[in-house]
Amino acid sequence: YSISKQSLSPISGLDWELWLALFALNALSMLVQAFVAVGRLNVGRSFRLGAFAEASLLGMSPLISDQFDTVKDVVFAGLCVQCDGLFLRVMGICSLVYLLFVHFYFLSIDSLLAELAASHIPVVLAASSATGRAPVTAVTTGCCSLKRRILPVLYRQTTPTRRWMLCMENLPQAVLALVFLYLEGGSLVVTTLNLLFPAAQLTLAWIFFPRLRQAE
Repeated sequence: YSISKQSLSPISGLDWELWLALFALNALSMLVQAFVAVGRLNVGRSFRLGAFAEASLLGMSPLISDQFDTVKDVVFAGLCVQCDGLFLRVMGICSLVYLLFVHFYFLSIDSLLAELAASHIPVVLAASSATGRAPVTAVTTGCCSLKRRILPVLYRQTTPTRRWMLCMENLPQAVLALVFLYLEGGSLVVTTLNLLFPAAQLTLAWIFFPRLRQAE
């Protein structure tokens, strides 16, 4: 839609209304997944308090969610296709083709399929527990309980498998982004989403992996 209307901006990428619409659709998908998860729940089991919020964090947060990575790459490809030069248009099409290829490749590997599923359908995959367990007291809640829930989520974003996936998806796109910036000049959205964010992801994953592994 944005390409047909020539409305993609090198500053913001999509119009803010479309960014908001994408966020709303992602939130709606979390709600739909919640209905599915509750519908398939076995008798005598339930979800713990906070399970939906934790799963939604995986599915909606920048730097964590695969949907975010996909959207930024599609926006970059759109900016390339919207350019006047033939070379950049072809580069944008190649970027989209590579995006499809790398995701199909991830889907063909069981361990990587689990990583994608955890990002795309996190609410459906949320763990349930037997109903009737002793209620959680105030002593077990608070910082310690929050730490036990958040640390595994953060750890999964720093594993060697996750870092390899980030490299496979983001390094070729970063090279294309550098070519785009060289030919077209500065672009805030390309610099931020296709260069700074992936660099931050890989750097933080590399730094915090040993620390989070020890905490696990």
